[in-house]
Amino acid sequence: MAEAAEALAHAHEHNLHHLCLRPGKLVWTTGNTVKVLGVAVDAALEGLTTDDPALDDAEGLGRLLYAGLTGHWPGDEEEGGLPAAPMSDGHFCTPRQVTAGVPGYLDTITCRAVLPESRKSHSALSTPGQVAEALADVARPLTIQYTPPPSPPPAPAAVSRSEGLDTQQRTYVSQPLPPKQPSTLNRVLMTFVVLLVIAAVGVGAWTLGRKLGNPAPPEAAQSQPPPSATAEPQIVKPSNATGFDPLGDDGAEHPELADDAVDGKPDTFWHTTNYNNATLGNLKPGVGLLLDMGKPTKIADVIATLSSASGASVELKVGDSPDLSSLKTVAKQKDASGKVTLTPDEAATGQYVLIWFTRLPADAGKFRGTIYDVVVYSPGTA
Repeated sequence: MAEAAEALAHAHEHNLHHLCLRPGKLVWTTGNTVKVLGVAVDAALEGLTTDDPALDDAEGLGRLLYAGLTGHWPGDEEEGGLPAAPMSDGHFCTPRQVTAGVPGYLDTITCRAVLPESRKSHSALSTPGQVAEALADVARPLTIQYTPPPSPPPAPAAVSRSEGLDTQQRTYVSQPLPPKQPSTLNRVLMTFVVLLVIAAVGVGAWTLGRKLGNPAPPEAAQSQPPPSATAEPQIVKPSNATGFDPLGDDGAEHPELADDAVDGKPDTFWHTTNYNNATLGNLKPGVGLLLDMGKPTKIADVIATLSSASGASVELKVGDSPDLSSLKTVAKQKDASGKVTLTPDEAATGQYVLIWFTRLPADAGKFRGTIYDVVVYSPGTA
C-alpha cells in the first residue's frame, strides 16, 4: 500500500488520476515491486469525473488498506470476492473492530483516509501523498525470491516410417569410431606435464619437511590477542514516567497519560496540551516526557515513536536530578516524525531521561506533541 500510494502521488504530480481503485488494480510483480493498473485509463473508460481527484484516490487507497487488514470491502456491495465490511450504528466498523491484532497506527491511518466518522481528533488524509507519508515509517515486507519454473525436457524427435525401417543401418553407423593414436607432439606435451607434476610434489615435500623440523616457538603462535567479546545493548525499563512542564503554570503536562508511553502497546500514547502554534504558543521553550530509571543508568539509545505528522523538534536530556537545569542535552533531532532514534553524542549516564519537545507538529487544527512508545537501551557488558 505504501508503494502504491507513492506511485499515485507521483502520478498526481503530472495530473494523472485513477478514481477506480479496486483490489484487482494492484499487482505484486516478480521483480518485488507493486504495479498500479489503470491510472488515467479506467476513469476515462467508465466516464468518471470528480471535483477532487486527490481526495477520491486517497479514499481509494484507504479502502484497499482496509481490505488488506480485514479481508472485507468498505462499501455497500461485495468487491473482488471480498464481503462487505460490517457496520455499527450506520457506520463501517474500524479495522481493529473487525480483525483482532491490527496495529493501532494502521487502524488510525485507515480511519484518517476512508472512515471520517472514526477519525476522532486526527486530521483527514486527503491526497495520495499524505497517505504515502503516513505509511512511510511502516516496515515493508521481506523480499520475495522468485524462482522460475524449470524448463520442460526437449520433446523426442519424431521418427518417420522410413527411418523406422532403416534401424539396422542407423545402428551400425552410430557405433563410435576407434580412438586415434596420439601424435608425437601430444606425447611430448604429456611427458612435460608429468615432469612438472613430479617437480612440484618434490618441492612441496621438501618445504613441509623444513617446517616440521623447525617448528615455530610457542610465543609466536600466541602473539595474537584473543578477540574481545561484545554484548548487545540491553533494554532498561523505567520505574515511572510523568508529563514534564517545569516552566508551565502547574508544572505538569498530562501526567495521567505518561504510563501509556512506556507500556509497550502501540495504540496507547501520551501527548502534550494543544497549543496555538508550533512554538508552544510562545509561552515557554519546551515541554516533555520525563522517565525515572530508578538508578543512574548508562544510556546507549532512546527510541521514541512519535506521531506521523512531521515538524516536531525533540531533544534527549539526561541527568541525576529531575530539575531542568541539571538535565544535559545529549542528542537532538529536527523535523522528526514516526520512529526516532536519539543517540547521545558522547557517553551519557543519569537516573532521569527526558524527551523534550521544543517544536510541535500540527494536529487537528492545533499543535501538540505525541509519544506512542519509548524504549531506553543501555550498553551491554562483555
